[in-house]
Amino acid sequence: MNIEIEIIIDASGQPAGPLNVCEINEAGDRHGYAVTPDDDVSSRPDEVQERCAAHWTDEVMARWAAWKAANAPPPPEVPDRWEVRKMLVVERLIAAGKAGPLRALLDGLPDALRLRWDTATMIASDDSDVRAAVAALGEDPDQILAIE
Repeated sequence: MNIEIEIIIDASGQPAGPLNVCEINEAGDRHGYAVTPDDDVSSRPDEVQERCAAHWTDEVMARWAAWKAANAPPPPEVPDRWEVRKMLVVERLIAAGKAGPLRALLDGLPDALRLRWDTATMIASDDSDVRAAVAALGEDPDQILAIE
């Protein structure tokens, strides 16, 4: 097998972290792929492993880390308000060991609030009654009402 390895050059003309590799078998078939400093190359051919080890110097690794940091996608935006399935809220409270206290709290609700709870399928993250009830159960409303 013949292997061609190309060092990728960044916009400043410096060697970047990734390498382009093209493996050519005896029949002339070509198989190309790229390897980055984040990849495990231990299963690649010895020549590829050796080139990676030689190329991925501290300087190249620092440029690679800087490039990744500069090109990382922004974290997803969290909306100010969202809805959570009521069943998920109940499951989270049960997992926290609050099944009994939840039942007692629901049994003690005024009729209007109990009807609201019983008919709801979704709970607003900013529902003050639910947030107060979760806090009264000793749980963090932000965790119990977190986005799925």
